Amino acid sequence: MSSRLLCPLETVSDGRWLLHIADSCSTGVAGHRYLFGGSGLAAIIGVLEAASGMVALRAEVQFLAPVPVGTNVVFTASVVGAGRRISHYRIEGWHGEQMVLAGSGSAGQSNPPSASRLQWRKMPCASPPEHCARVIAHHHAEEDIHGNLDICVAKGRFGIFSRELASADGQVLAWLRPRDGIADHQALAVMADFVPSTIGNALGVRAGGNNLDNQVRLLQCLETEWVLGEYSIDGLADDIAYGHVHLFAQDGRLMATGSQTFKVRRIARQNDLK
Repeated sequence: MSSRLLCPLETVSDGRWLLHIADSCSTGVAGHRYLFGGSGLAAIIGVLEAASGMVALRAEVQFLAPVPVGTNVVFTASVVGAGRRISHYRIEGWHGEQMVLAGSGSAGQSNPPSASRLQWRKMPCASPPEHCARVIAHHHAEEDIHGNLDICVAKGRFGIFSRELASADGQVLAWLRPRDGIADHQALAVMADFVPSTIGNALGVRAGGNNLDNQVRLLQCLETEWVLGEYSIDGLADDIAYGHVHLFAQDGRLMATGSQTFKVRRIARQNDLK
């Protein structure tokens, strides 16, 4: 079962899938919304798993053009390397005659729950979500992608309009909970896409970003109410930012890691908190 709120993907024919760009998988101001990058990456994962019949291990996507709400993206998938346990795919998303998403991914056979899983990355200490400030992304947040998630910030600034104090080490910790209760691979892809929401924490001014690419590596899906996102900005050059994320279940087990490149949008104000 996958989250249809975060990524309402439909099969239209053999080898073709359709994503209708609804408000629920969009971002932007009312009247000028477009596909949220994480929903685009989630669609790549959905197509990868449907085409391969296996479990996604990793996926990435380049965003070639914005796709407005009310339109459709049609996806195709082709095998670029087939193995006995792992296969690799190229996935394309088309809006009419224009390719808007260029993706790839690897899928493998699902291991039994008893399979050995090792972890060296430790979940950082964070106050429980019920003790953290809830994020209200903007006045119409319930209408777009934010309406599908509860987000509570444990450390740093999250979102363009955050008034929380910036963290000294540039790290942002945020709890995320899908409102449909499904923390599957597609939901993790959406959560991994919030790296640009933490650029304001690094710069000390109001800022966001537009995706150039996004990659997620999927370790395991777990039953967990909340997921802790550990977000970090690694560097900035010519207004192009680079960052990464680790996603943990509430019990500390690592579920996924991700990285992102995006163009920074600054909305600086003199009274921004430093």
